[in-house]
Amino acid sequence: MASNGKRKAAVEREKKNESVKRPKIDEDSGVQDIFDWASSHGARLDKLVLKEDGEKVLSESVALASDFGRQFTTYLKQNPSDSANLSQGGRDPYAPGLVMLSGYLVYERFVKAKQCFWAPYLYNLPTQYSLPIWWETKELEVGLAGTQLLHVVRERKKLLERGLALLQRACRDLFQDESLNWLNLLWAYSAISSRAFPRSRAATPVTDERFEIGQETVEAAGEASELCMYPALDLINHRRGERVEWQIKETGENAGVAFIALDDVQEGVEIFNNYGAKGNENLLGNYGFVLDPNPEDYVKVAMQLRDDIDPCAARKRTLLNRYSSRLIHLLFADDSFPSELLAVTRVLVMKDYELTRFEKAFATAGTAPQSPINPHNELRSLSTLHTLLTVKLEGLTNNQPPESWTTNTYRKTLVWVYRKGQETILRHHICNILTSMKDYILQLAKAHWDPDHIDPPPTEFGPDAMDCVFWSMANQHFDWWCKERVGKVSE
Repeated sequence: MASNGKRKAAVEREKKNESVKRPKIDEDSGVQDIFDWASSHGARLDKLVLKEDGEKVLSESVALASDFGRQFTTYLKQNPSDSANLSQGGRDPYAPGLVMLSGYLVYERFVKAKQCFWAPYLYNLPTQYSLPIWWETKELEVGLAGTQLLHVVRERKKLLERGLALLQRACRDLFQDESLNWLNLLWAYSAISSRAFPRSRAATPVTDERFEIGQETVEAAGEASELCMYPALDLINHRRGERVEWQIKETGENAGVAFIALDDVQEGVEIFNNYGAKGNENLLGNYGFVLDPNPEDYVKVAMQLRDDIDPCAARKRTLLNRYSSRLIHLLFADDSFPSELLAVTRVLVMKDYELTRFEKAFATAGTAPQSPINPHNELRSLSTLHTLLTVKLEGLTNNQPPESWTTNTYRKTLVWVYRKGQETILRHHICNILTSMKDYILQLAKAHWDPDHIDPPPTEFGPDAMDCVFWSMANQHFDWWCKERVGKVSE
């Protein structure tokens, strides 16, 4: 979470009976009001349990039940085209809920102000955030040039701009003081991005497993459950490796959310949450900080199927859907190249005759091709991945911020750590791909090379030559020894 002054909460234990007292908060933190308010409404802060009762958890459901939420929902029902535009035709299914909750925060904080139920909480949230979406346009374009995060931030800005316009059309009469503006909506969105939890989550230890590591907070919550903000609990900072169990119970006497430390907490020591395994792209974009080093850092690779240039796109999409194969994959610095990404690429680069043969031969296999289909397809797949990562690396390295880049030191550090991690991962996996290419060619060469009888390599491919492998002699992926042999290899 973005910091808000001093937020160290120390757990004290009495010497005699070891009973746990409520957290002790620094006097000048401005957070004591939140703890007093939360405790008065059912939160058990001695054990970090927030009891849910009606509107005591700031959630999409609470927002929908408000005057603001009802008016917003009514407008969307009456104007379905606006709703479709906001969600980009269903491509952003979480967008309406995110915009609605952001608008609700603005309404509560700036219209109802001190009279709102959430006042002690909302008035103690940071007024500004270090998320890149807050940066000046030039600063953003220079610092994140050539990165995936630049695209993400641009798209978020577009979403908020569409959301602001929609909110103003739907609920302008509720904001007669003109408080429904860009800066206030940006503040509300940033609070949600850096603090929200998904409501529905099984009781589970939060470790650093790489499970849905690349999902944005709002994306992860949007598909499975609504977004919720838990006052007081969201003040706990993140520390990688912290053994914390989240328990969320939606019904019953003990309904609520609890954070349970799985290790003993010593007196006077800051307590931490664990946001789970997250790469620096996620941390910087959603929370405004990075980790260095970050073993969970990743590069996101998004493959595409384009109907306008690939006549087999629909068949390939059907095939991949049947195998539940994803088009978005994550690359990590310390891993071998992901076999699932290579398997998907084998399908994406298939020619019509390869696709037909694969559909017939592997219709009942139940998985995407986990082994080479034929030499030509395999080398084409590896070459495609090599080109994709090389272009990403060149875009990153050719757009480094100049020495004269003017921004504050903290942001320079954020950018440098993020970019360094991306470059390291890309170089690592480019080497992985080249190694796989050479190993595969040598494997074929040993199995099929005949030094006494050298036939000319095939010059084109079709059903009659589908088992042959062809590699352009002008290709720069290999040294001359490898290239000379690729044109002579057949299955």
